Amino acid sequence: TDSADEGYPVHQPLIFFTKNEEAYINFMSKIILCCPFFNENLIANLNIEEASKWVDEIHVTEFDKSFKYKLHEHCFHNRNEKVYYHPMDASKLYKKPRAFIPHFFLHPISRWMKKIIRDTAWYNDGVSRNYSLWNSNYQDDDTLILSDIDEIIDSKYANEIINAVDYYGIITIRVYFTMFYFNLFCPNWSGPSDYSYRIFIVKGDYLRKYYYGDSDYLRKMGEQSKLLNNVKCLDGIKGYHHSWLGDELFVANKLQSYAHSLDCHSYKIFDKNGNVDINIIKEYIRSGKSLFSGVSLKLDDDIKLLSNVEKLRYLSPEYFL
Repeated sequence: TDSADEGYPVHQPLIFFTKNEEAYINFMSKIILCCPFFNENLIANLNIEEASKWVDEIHVTEFDKSFKYKLHEHCFHNRNEKVYYHPMDASKLYKKPRAFIPHFFLHPISRWMKKIIRDTAWYNDGVSRNYSLWNSNYQDDDTLILSDIDEIIDSKYANEIINAVDYYGIITIRVYFTMFYFNLFCPNWSGPSDYSYRIFIVKGDYLRKYYYGDSDYLRKMGEQSKLLNNVKCLDGIKGYHHSWLGDELFVANKLQSYAHSLDCHSYKIFDKNGNVDINIIKEYIRSGKSLFSGVSLKLDDDIKLLSNVEKLRYLSPEYFL
């Protein structure tokens, strides 16, 4: 919890071996980033560039259908040597939504899920999140970073984070949350403050022992403020959640693809037939207005961004308001 004791031991420097030596040293732990991916190559590239400064492996999992079971072509591309890309066949794992006869699960893929469902978007979201973890084939001694691809940890806090997770077994962090633009911040998102209890850094054995090796369960419990007294949240902001970064077509596609139902958003972004109104979305993006009722957005150029993001102010000014 936030009141937990500080003073965890200093993390020892990593020792590096040649490939031949590594073949005989199978007990060495790794730092592994596990992310689901859906149509966000710009932010994925930024995340991978930052993560590769301190992470050993980056596992990216992409399914060929959206959470709402619409066709989606695999589109991830990144040549970083630390990236392990896992393109997945959704027809083998995702479930189609049903209007009448529900799906029944004796053992759902996530402990968070109900055993009887008709709307399968959140089920498919859980499949994507858990396979992004399971595809890594992590070991008990590994340190796992469980996050979405648009949630980026600032590498300058790597030692602090590693020390903390070695001490506690599991931690979460606070991050800045932006919408539409890199410099348009959301100060009052629902749930735990500063977008905490979404990103988790956890030892492999701790995840198996206390959270059943279930990344989706951990995420949903965290979002619902059910881990505030169980998981240490580090002080200070340690990264960024850059969401909804794109034009009106990108935003409209995300609205129709991700797990949230359309009625979670402001009713004003829909036309009289209940369809997403592209012109309204374009105006909301242009004016920096939130898609969500009761959620405010604030322009702030005083908050320091990652160096690779700051470069985009000049290379891609359209991503700044």
